[in-house]
Formats: sequence, structure tokens, C-alpha cells
Amino acid sequence: MDATQAPRRHLLHFYLIVAGFYALLFGLRLMFKDNAPAATGALLATIVAGVYAVRPGWNLVPRRPDASQLLVMAAVPASAVAAASGLVILGIATPYDTLQLDLLAVMPLMLAITGIEELLFRQIAYRWLERRQVPTRAIVPATALAWACAHAGGALAPGYTMLFVLLQSLFLIWIGVLLGELRRRSGSWPVAWIGHAAYNASFLYVFALIR
Repeated sequence: MDATQAPRRHLLHFYLIVAGFYALLFGLRLMFKDNAPAATGALLATIVAGVYAVRPGWNLVPRRPDASQLLVMAAVPASAVAAASGLVILGIATPYDTLQLDLLAVMPLMLAITGIEELLFRQIAYRWLERRQVPTRAIVPATALAWACAHAGGALAPGYTMLFVLLQSLFLIWIGVLLGELRRRSGSWPVAWIGHAAYNASFLYVFALIR
């Protein structure tokens, strides 16, 4: 097999695995829609299986940050401001009840969810592709696209309009690229986790402020 074909084959395998994972995840979500503990347990079991299968390592200690990494990190909350402002200006219906939102109260749950997402996409998936010698210029957009597609599942949740889900998924490709760049430049997925949490917190704060 030509050396240039191998990365493409691995990317195809990656997308097929991701599609299978989403089919399983959405199926479990529908099956356990009235049983949150069971759905959560099934998701955690899937993550554990993924860690066992890939054995990605931890990559906890980041490299010393340089100017480019700090610039990417700054672009994350800036993008959150742009996203929140765009939704308000365009008058797009959202599922966020900012009148009832207590950002400090939801922060622990937000950190847990973003941590799980970053472990899946910027560590397990990232390392799976990296070990197959897929170039990082392809890994970053591939994991960004896979992560953005995960948010299309919002269409199954109450309060989400199809327009909002579509716009959110498209915009999150860009955010996924930023988070992937943080992972690549730092060599550490917790740095992407920090960026992800900063994006969510910035978005909700700005959205509530200007709503």
C-alpha cells in the first residue's frame, strides 16, 4: 500500500468507528431516555472500553506555553463571545434558560462533561490516529469534525430547534479545531479541557449578559 494511502485508510476507519459509536450512544439515549443513571452508566462503560482498547496514555503534563498557544487559547473565549452575540443578534431560539442559570452551580457538571468529551476526542481519538501515523494536520480537523457531529444529538433533546442544532454543529467544527490545536501545541489533553470549559463558561456568561 502506498504510504500516502495508509493515513486515508486509517481516517476512514476512524470515521466508521465514530459513526458506530454515535449509533450506539444515540440508541442507548433513546433506550434509557427515562433512566438517566442507566444511560450514564452505559456511556461510562463505553468510555472505559475505549480506553482499554486504545490505551492512549495520559499526556497530562503540558509543554511550556509559547505565544502561539496563548493566542489559540485567547481565540476560544473570543469565539464564545462571537457565538453568543450572533445568536442574540439573529434572534435564533436556543434551549438556554438564562433567567434560571446559575453558572457557579452548573460549573462542576460542566467540568465533568467537558472532561469526558476531551478525554474521548482530544486523547483517545487523537492518540489512536497519532499512533497510526496520521499527520496532525489531518488529526486536528478529523477530531474536530467528529466532536462537532456529536452535538447533532441535541436534535433529540427537548427545547432544541433544528436550526440551532445545525448552526451549533457547524460552529463547533471551528471550536474543535482550536481545541485540537491546543492539544497539538501543548501535547496535553487537559489544556484542551481548560479551553473547552472556558468556551462553555464564556458563552453562557455572555449570552446571559446580553440576552
